Amino acid sequence: MTLCIAAACQEFFKDRIVIGFDRKISSDIWSSETEFKMEELIPRQLLALFAGTVSEARELLLIYRHEVSSLPARAEMLEKLREPLRIHKRRKVESLVARRLGLTYDQFLDRGDQIEETMRSQIFTAIDGLSIDVDLLIAGFYIDKTLNNALRSQIFQVQQEDVEVHHNFACIGAGAASAEFTLHRREQDAALELDATVYNVYEAMKLAQIAPSVGKDIHIVTLEPVEEGGGEYTLQLLTREGTNVLSEYYERFGPKIAKDVDIPKEAFIKI
Repeated sequence: MTLCIAAACQEFFKDRIVIGFDRKISSDIWSSETEFKMEELIPRQLLALFAGTVSEARELLLIYRHEVSSLPARAEMLEKLREPLRIHKRRKVESLVARRLGLTYDQFLDRGDQIEETMRSQIFTAIDGLSIDVDLLIAGFYIDKTLNNALRSQIFQVQQEDVEVHHNFACIGAGAASAEFTLHRREQDAALELDATVYNVYEAMKLAQIAPSVGKDIHIVTLEPVEEGGGEYTLQLLTREGTNVLSEYYERFGPKIAKDVDIPKEAFIKI
C-alpha cells in the first residue's frame, strides 16, 4: 500500500492543487521505495495517483486513458469516471469464468441447464467476491462558466468501486486515515493559501509514516492551471531544497515528544 494526497487551495485567489505521494510498494515478505505512483490520464489535463496492487492499477489506468481520452464536461465527469470501473470489473468476471470453465460469461449464463448446480453456485459466489484492489485520486481543473469561466480545481476519489467528488482534499492508501486526521486538524480547505497547504500535505505524509507500508521518500507536486489552456495545467515538483525547508518547518510546528510534564496532585480528587 501507500499514501497519496490531493488537496485544493489558492494562490492569489486562483485555484491550485497540491499532490503528495510516496514510492513504497510492499508484500508480506519484501518492500522497496521504487514505484512512481503519479501518472497523467490526459496529458496536462487530468492526473492520477494510485494505491493498491500495482499491476492492476496500471491495467485500470490503461482503461481510463482509452475511455477518457478528452476532458469531459463537469456535469459528465462522474459517469465518465465510473465507466472504466465497470469495464475492468466485467473483464475480471470474464477472466474468472474462462479460467474455471473455458467459456465467456454470456455462454456461462446461456448454458445454465448444462452446468451442474454446485458449479454454478461456486462461480456466482466467486464472482460476488471479486473486487478491484486499486484506489485512485484523479485531479485537474475545469472551466466554471457560472463564474466568469474561472478555472476551478476538481478532485475525484476512486474507491470501493465507485467515484466521489472532494472539494477540499482526499487521501488513499494505508496511511489515508492518519493523513485525513492531520489535514482536518490543520483545517485544510480549498480557500487556504498554497504555501500553508504544501506544508499541511507534507506534515500529513510525515505523520502517516507510522503505518509500516507508507514510505519515507515524499514527493510533492503542485498543479497550476493555464489561463488560456481550456483546463490544462502545469506541474511544479518540489525540489530537495524545498523538502529541506519543509523539514525545518516540521521540526518547529509538528508534534513533539512530551517532556517534563508536571501535573500537580491537586489536579486530581479521590472518588
